[in-house]
Amino acid sequence: MLGLIALYGGSKKFKSKLDSLFTLPWNPKYIARNVEIMVGQYCQGNQPDH
Repeated sequence: MLGLIALYGGSKKFKSKLDSLFTLPWNPKYIARNVEIMVGQYCQGNQPDH
C-alpha cells in the first residue's frame, strides 16, 4: 500500500484520487455493463472495480 501511495505523490494526493472515485459524476458516454448502483465513478455491479 505504501508503494501505491508513493506512486500518487504522497498521502494527500492519494486520498484525493481515492475520494474522486466516489465524488466525480459518472460519464454516461463511456461503456458501462451491469450498472446497478453508481456512486460517482464507483459501480457496485462492476466487480473489476474491486
